[in-house]
Amino acid sequence: MAHTSDALLPVQQIQQSIHWVRGKRVMLDADLARFYGVTTKRLNEQVIPTSLDN
Repeated sequence: MAHTSDALLPVQQIQQSIHWVRGKRVMLDADLARFYGVTTKRLNEQVIPTSLDN
């Protein structure tokens, strides 16, 4: 699925993709990739690792 539009996603669709894990709100990489119109593999290649200490 390629990104073909600059249209905004419905808020409800985004909210349904947010999960609680150990008291933190998280989104799965598969959901983010779908929102950006790329594969999960490609999304993960571009993510800069962040500290989990926060």
